[in-house]
Amino acid sequence: NAVYKTAVQQHNYKIPYPLTDGKRQEIFFPSIDDVRKGVVSIKLNARSDSGLPVLYYIKEGPAYLKGNEIVFTKIPPRAKFPLKITVVAWQYGVKDKVQSAQPVERSFNINDIL
Repeated sequence: NAVYKTAVQQHNYKIPYPLTDGKRQEIFFPSIDDVRKGVVSIKLNARSDSGLPVLYYIKEGPAYLKGNEIVFTKIPPRAKFPLKITVVAWQYGVKDKVQSAQPVERSFNINDIL
């Protein structure tokens, strides 16, 4: 406006990844069975041997995460089955105490019929 000029100020913050000092940890993430079209959601149950909470992200597929649950989105009208979903479990660790865990991927399909 007439009084203030717009400005953009960049900030660069480096987050160390992976954490390599401290106790090692491993993620245990059981395989996920295929689901049929129409299923609304499924629960995820990965765990870390360190006891720290495991987080997830969707790498590919028509879904999003709500906590530890995969919620499937609307399937496009011309989609070809099976539709592949890939989810990744990860745990960052605690600086100087617990190392970052190796991320674990699990893939499964949405099928038209099972």
